[in-house]
Formats: sequence, structure tokens, C-alpha cells
Amino acid sequence: MKKAILLLLFLLIMTACNQLERRALMHHDNTMSLEDKQKMKSSIKTIVEPDLVQVQTWLDDQTVVYTRSLYEETELVSYNIVTGKKEVIYISQEPISKVVTSTNQTYLFLEATGKQNQTVLTIINQKGEELYSTEKHVQKVTVAWNPFVEEKGLLSLYLGAQQTKVVPFDVNQSKLFEAIPVNPYVRWLSPSQVVYFEWGEGMNLQADIYQYTIQNGKKQVHSHQVNGFEASVDSYLLLKVNAEQEQMQFQFHDKETKKLQSSFTIPMLQSNSGYYWTPSYEWHEKTNTLYTYAPKYAASLFEYEESYKLITYNPKEDIKRVIQNNVEHTPIKCSPSGKYCLMGYQSTKLIDVDEQHVRQIIYNER
Repeated sequence: MKKAILLLLFLLIMTACNQLERRALMHHDNTMSLEDKQKMKSSIKTIVEPDLVQVQTWLDDQTVVYTRSLYEETELVSYNIVTGKKEVIYISQEPISKVVTSTNQTYLFLEATGKQNQTVLTIINQKGEELYSTEKHVQKVTVAWNPFVEEKGLLSLYLGAQQTKVVPFDVNQSKLFEAIPVNPYVRWLSPSQVVYFEWGEGMNLQADIYQYTIQNGKKQVHSHQVNGFEASVDSYLLLKVNAEQEQMQFQFHDKETKKLQSSFTIPMLQSNSGYYWTPSYEWHEKTNTLYTYAPKYAASLFEYEESYKLITYNPKEDIKRVIQNNVEHTPIKCSPSGKYCLMGYQSTKLIDVDEQHVRQIIYNER
């Protein structure tokens, strides 16, 4: 019961964070020449779509996927931001609320709202061919694709009444397997191991994380007092709080030795109840780059009214770079190469990371 309450508090705090943060104006990099700005602007084709619901994710370095609502159907549309070519790849009879691609964008996981409060879960390929579909009576679903074995993943099902279930799946076998005894917010550590938070009796979103081997059910402590975790092939990332210095620390460790390789800090935001704000972030293993946001200074979460810095960090070279100085904190989704990132609650803004240029890519007025 305590673990379920903490999990719900975690989700509520993260939702509140996004709602309370003030929208800030984008500022272009003044060091760019007018010619460079015009070149960037002309190379990107704006999506003209009055029925657009949301830009969902990337299919490749130049192609995004968005949903649009037409009559009683939802269409999933691929759009090349350089050529302007678009194609309907899937049509759903139910409203699609979420699209999550696998590590190499081979598969797309779709979540849609069905009849009688049922949630329709579907997996398709890039051509829109349906590979698996099922309906579940759940309040919320998250998916964690296996970055080591692309056809596999985990579904975290929030069943209501403070009950949750984590279920492995395999696209090749077109099936869900028996639930494993771990908490949601699961991350892959290896092809057959996952890590998850194990909350104790205290009301604190910091917790020890455990690693769990799916084949034999072996469980052991991985790290202590962690706020966030991600893993790559040869290293892993821990997010930890330094309360005395009012900082959130991003620590990169060698996976085999657990030795600290590099780290950086950002100012910390916390609530009056002692909960610590964790910024949106995305770690790209291919480019060895972390994308995240940093507040201008440490403060109370509910009193902070400034904008944020959008930053990148290369852990192997220990280099941090400020991409934008004044942005709002919203979800961020970067292309496979990391050249472009989608920003905004509907992912309607596009930033060229190298040129540090932000522009609107959606025109949806009727």
C-alpha cells in the first residue's frame, strides 16, 4: 500500500511540475548570421495540419510521426520535415493518446482509448502493419522498450485501487508474459536485467534501486538513494540530490566497475513537503549526449517563476553546453542523431541543436 501511494505521489508531483512552470519566450542565438538563420528556416518544411492532435515521436532523423483526428478516426501520419512528404501509416478507430518507438524505431507502441473505459494497446511496424493488439482495463500505461533486444519490452500497467503490474512482452511471439515482481518506472540494465525503485516506509521519492534478472528471479541492491536512473550498453546514469548544496547531480558510472566516470550538477527545486523536482531529460547513447533542463537558481518548486536553460552534456568528454538560455520546461524528444529536438507540450517546436535555433513547425489554423 505504501509503495502504491508513493508511486501515485511521484506521478502527481511530476504532473504538477509541468503545470506550474511558467511559459517563457524563446530567444534565438544572436551570434548566428541572418544568412544562417534563413538557411535553417528554409530547410525545414512546416506541417500544415488543421486537424493535428500532437507530434508524437521520430521515425528517423528527418521524419516525425503525428496524430490527427478525422471524424471518428485517428490517423497516424509520418512527415519528412526536409522534403515535406507525408503518408498515413495507420488508422485507428479509437483516439490515439501515445506513441513510443523502439530503440531503433523499428516498432511503434500505440495507446488508444477504447470503449467502456478499455485501453487499446497496439504494436505496429513502420509500414503500419499491426503485429500485436490487446485491450486492458487500466488507468495508465507506460512502456520500456529493451534497448538491447529491440523486439522485447515491459509494460507497466496501473490498474486502479493502487494496484500495478509490470508485464514483459515479445513482438516476435506476439504475446504478453506473466507479470514480474517489480515496481513500475522500470529501466533496462542488460538484455535480461531490469532495475526498479524499492520504496521503504518513509514518504520520500528518493529510494534504493534494485536489479532483477527476469530468467531466474534473482534480486539485489544496485544503488542507494536515487532520484532517477538510465542505462546504456557500457554505462549508467544516476540522478541524486545534494540537499546541502541545493543541487541535483547527474552521475555517469561504468556499468561493470560502477566507478564514477563524470558528472555535472544543476540547481535544485524542491517542494515544501521535501520532494525534489526532476527535470525532463533524454540520453542518446549513439551520440553520447544527455539533453535536459536546468533552473536558473535553487528555489521552492512552487515559487520558481523563471525560465530554464536547455543544456547538453557529453559524459565521455565531460563537456556541458547551453543550447538555449530562456525556455520553458516541457517534454523533449530528440531525433536519432540528436541534431533536432521536439519541444513543447504538443511537441510543436523544433530546435536545431547545432545551430541553436528554435522554430515553430506546426501550422494548424483553419
